[in-house]
Amino acid sequence: MDKKIKLGMEIVLFVAALVGICAYFFPKTPDAHKSDDIIGIWTSDYSYDSAGITIRVNGETSYFSNGKYNVNADMSFQPDSTTIITFAINGAGDWNIHNKELITTLNTLKSIPAKMVYKGKVLGSQDFDMMERISNQKLKTIEDFTAPGASQSYIIKNDEHDKKLLEAINPFGKNFNIEMYRKK
Repeated sequence: MDKKIKLGMEIVLFVAALVGICAYFFPKTPDAHKSDDIIGIWTSDYSYDSAGITIRVNGETSYFSNGKYNVNADMSFQPDSTTIITFAINGAGDWNIHNKELITTLNTLKSIPAKMVYKGKVLGSQDFDMMERISNQKLKTIEDFTAPGASQSYIIKNDEHDKKLLEAINPFGKNFNIEMYRKK
Protein backbone atom coordinates (compact mmCIF):
# COMPACT_ATOMS: atom_id res chain seq x y z
CA MET A 1 0.00 0.00 0.00
CA ASP A 2 2.86 2.41 0.81
CA LYS A 3 4.43 1.76 -2.61
CA LYS A 4 1.13 2.69 -4.31
CA ILE A 5 0.90 5.96 -2.35
CA LYS A 6 4.53 6.79 -3.11
CA LEU A 7 4.02 5.99 -6.81
CA GLY A 8 0.83 8.11 -6.85
CA MET A 9 2.68 11.06 -5.28
CA GLU A 10 5.52 10.75 -7.80
CA ILE A 11 3.00 10.73 -10.69
CA VAL A 12 1.23 13.81 -9.30
CA LEU A 13 4.56 15.67 -8.92
CA PHE A 14 5.66 14.62 -12.41
CA VAL A 15 2.37 15.83 -13.97
CA ALA A 16 2.54 19.10 -12.01
CA ALA A 17 6.12 19.70 -13.18
CA LEU A 18 5.12 18.91 -16.76
CA VAL A 19 2.19 21.36 -16.62
CA GLY A 20 4.49 24.04 -15.15
CA ILE A 21 7.06 23.55 -17.90
CA CYS A 22 4.37 23.71 -20.61
CA ALA A 23 2.90 26.89 -19.08
CA TYR A 24 6.35 28.50 -19.06
CA PHE A 25 7.25 27.65 -22.65
CA PHE A 26 3.73 28.04 -24.10
CA PRO A 27 2.07 30.87 -22.16
CA LYS A 28 -1.60 31.51 -22.82
CA THR A 29 -2.07 34.55 -24.99
CA PRO A 30 -4.44 37.20 -23.67
CA ASP A 31 -7.97 37.06 -24.97
CA ALA A 32 -8.21 39.37 -27.97
CA HIS A 33 -11.92 39.83 -27.41
CA LYS A 34 -13.35 41.77 -24.50
CA SER A 35 -16.68 41.11 -22.89
CA ASP A 36 -17.14 44.31 -20.88
CA ASP A 37 -20.60 45.88 -20.64
CA ILE A 38 -19.33 49.00 -22.44
CA ILE A 39 -19.27 47.20 -25.81
CA GLY A 40 -21.85 48.86 -28.05
CA ILE A 41 -22.79 52.29 -29.39
CA TRP A 42 -23.11 55.14 -26.89
CA THR A 43 -24.34 58.73 -27.25
CA SER A 44 -23.22 61.63 -25.09
CA ASP A 45 -23.69 65.39 -24.92
CA TYR A 46 -21.52 67.22 -22.38
CA SER A 47 -19.55 70.40 -21.85
CA TYR A 48 -16.66 71.50 -19.69
CA ASP A 49 -14.43 74.52 -19.11
CA SER A 50 -10.76 74.55 -20.07
CA ALA A 51 -8.71 77.70 -19.47
CA GLY A 52 -11.78 79.93 -19.82
CA ILE A 53 -13.02 78.24 -23.01
CA THR A 54 -16.26 76.26 -22.87
CA ILE A 55 -15.94 73.03 -24.84
CA ARG A 56 -19.04 71.05 -25.81
CA VAL A 57 -19.06 67.56 -27.32
CA ASN A 58 -22.18 65.98 -28.80
CA GLY A 59 -21.63 62.63 -30.46
CA GLU A 60 -21.55 58.90 -30.67
CA THR A 61 -18.84 56.44 -29.62
CA SER A 62 -18.71 52.78 -30.63
CA TYR A 63 -16.74 50.41 -28.37
CA PHE A 64 -15.79 47.09 -29.99
CA SER A 65 -14.90 43.73 -28.41
CA ASN A 66 -11.40 43.85 -29.91
CA GLY A 67 -10.48 46.84 -27.69
CA LYS A 68 -10.94 49.45 -30.43
CA TYR A 69 -13.32 52.41 -30.51
CA ASN A 70 -14.59 54.98 -33.02
CA VAL A 71 -15.99 58.40 -32.22
CA ASN A 72 -18.03 60.75 -34.41
CA ALA A 73 -19.06 64.05 -32.87
CA ASP A 74 -19.54 67.77 -33.15
CA MET A 75 -17.05 69.58 -30.91
CA SER A 76 -17.64 73.26 -30.18
CA PHE A 77 -15.33 75.82 -28.64
CA GLN A 78 -16.78 78.99 -27.09
CA PRO A 79 -13.99 81.40 -26.07
CA ASP A 80 -16.45 84.21 -25.24
CA SER A 81 -20.17 84.95 -25.29
CA THR A 82 -20.18 86.02 -28.96
CA THR A 83 -18.10 83.31 -30.64
CA ILE A 84 -18.67 79.58 -31.14
CA ILE A 85 -16.53 77.46 -33.47
CA THR A 86 -17.80 73.94 -34.26
CA PHE A 87 -15.80 71.07 -35.76
CA ALA A 88 -17.05 67.75 -37.09
CA ILE A 89 -14.66 65.13 -35.69
CA ASN A 90 -13.95 61.50 -36.47
CA GLY A 91 -11.49 59.55 -34.35
CA ALA A 92 -10.38 56.00 -33.65
CA GLY A 93 -8.31 54.38 -30.97
CA ASP A 94 -7.97 51.72 -28.29
CA TRP A 95 -9.82 51.27 -25.00
CA ASN A 96 -9.30 49.24 -21.87
CA ILE A 97 -11.02 48.98 -18.51
CA HIS A 98 -8.92 48.41 -15.41
CA ASN A 99 -10.91 48.10 -12.18
CA LYS A 100 -13.29 51.10 -12.37
CA GLU A 101 -11.19 53.12 -14.81
CA LEU A 102 -11.80 53.41 -18.56
CA ILE A 103 -8.63 54.35 -20.44
CA THR A 104 -8.80 55.43 -24.07
CA THR A 105 -5.93 56.09 -26.44
CA LEU A 106 -6.65 58.19 -29.52
CA ASN A 107 -4.70 56.80 -32.47
CA THR A 108 -6.15 58.92 -35.28
CA LEU A 109 -8.26 62.06 -35.44
CA LYS A 110 -9.72 64.02 -38.31
CA SER A 111 -11.65 67.23 -37.88
CA ILE A 112 -13.08 69.82 -40.22
CA PRO A 113 -14.54 73.20 -39.33
CA ALA A 114 -18.32 72.87 -39.63
CA LYS A 115 -19.52 76.36 -38.65
CA MET A 116 -18.64 79.47 -36.74
CA VAL A 117 -21.02 81.85 -35.05
CA TYR A 118 -19.62 85.33 -34.48
CA LYS A 119 -21.85 88.05 -33.03
CA GLY A 120 -24.93 86.29 -34.36
CA LYS A 121 -23.58 85.81 -37.89
CA VAL A 122 -23.22 82.16 -38.98
CA LEU A 123 -20.30 81.17 -41.20
CA GLY A 124 -20.36 77.76 -42.88
CA SER A 125 -17.85 75.56 -44.67
CA GLN A 126 -18.00 77.64 -47.87
CA ASP A 127 -17.00 80.70 -45.82
CA PHE A 128 -14.04 78.79 -44.36
CA ASP A 129 -12.86 77.91 -47.87
CA MET A 130 -13.01 81.59 -48.81
CA MET A 131 -11.11 82.60 -45.63
CA GLU A 132 -8.35 80.09 -46.46
CA ARG A 133 -8.04 81.44 -50.02
CA ILE A 134 -7.95 85.08 -48.87
CA SER A 135 -5.46 84.48 -46.05
CA ASN A 136 -3.46 81.90 -48.01
CA GLN A 137 -3.38 79.82 -44.80
CA LYS A 138 -5.08 76.58 -43.87
CA LEU A 139 -7.42 76.87 -40.90
CA LYS A 140 -6.21 75.10 -37.77
CA THR A 141 -7.99 71.88 -36.85
CA ILE A 142 -8.23 69.98 -33.57
CA GLU A 143 -5.57 67.47 -34.60
CA ASP A 144 -3.12 70.38 -34.98
CA PHE A 145 -3.29 70.69 -31.18
CA THR A 146 -3.62 66.99 -30.24
CA ALA A 147 -0.66 64.69 -29.73
CA PRO A 148 -0.89 61.37 -31.62
CA GLY A 149 -1.51 58.52 -29.18
CA ALA A 150 -2.87 60.79 -26.44
CA SER A 151 -4.61 58.88 -23.66
CA GLN A 152 -7.54 59.89 -21.47
CA SER A 153 -8.62 58.37 -18.17
CA TYR A 154 -12.21 58.18 -16.90
CA ILE A 155 -13.39 56.96 -13.51
CA ILE A 156 -16.55 54.87 -13.92
CA LYS A 157 -18.85 56.34 -11.26
CA ASN A 158 -22.09 54.64 -12.33
CA ASP A 159 -22.02 51.45 -14.39
CA GLU A 160 -25.57 50.61 -15.45
CA HIS A 161 -26.21 48.55 -18.59
CA ASP A 162 -27.85 51.38 -20.59
CA LYS A 163 -26.29 54.39 -18.86
CA LYS A 164 -22.75 55.14 -17.71
CA LEU A 165 -21.55 58.06 -15.63
CA LEU A 166 -17.87 58.80 -16.12
CA GLU A 167 -15.64 61.34 -14.41
CA ALA A 168 -13.10 62.60 -16.93
CA ILE A 169 -9.70 63.20 -15.36
CA ASN A 170 -8.76 66.65 -16.68
CA PRO A 171 -5.04 67.41 -16.31
CA PHE A 172 -5.64 71.02 -17.47
CA GLY A 173 -8.46 71.96 -15.12
CA LYS A 174 -11.26 70.56 -13.04
CA ASN A 175 -12.53 67.04 -13.65
CA PHE A 176 -15.96 66.86 -15.28
CA ASN A 177 -18.74 64.31 -15.66
CA ILE A 178 -19.92 62.60 -18.84
CA GLU A 179 -23.19 60.70 -19.11
CA MET A 180 -23.32 58.10 -21.86
CA TYR A 181 -26.50 56.41 -23.03
CA ARG A 182 -26.58 53.11 -24.89
CA LYS A 183 -27.92 53.38 -28.44
CA LYS A 184 -27.28 49.72 -29.39
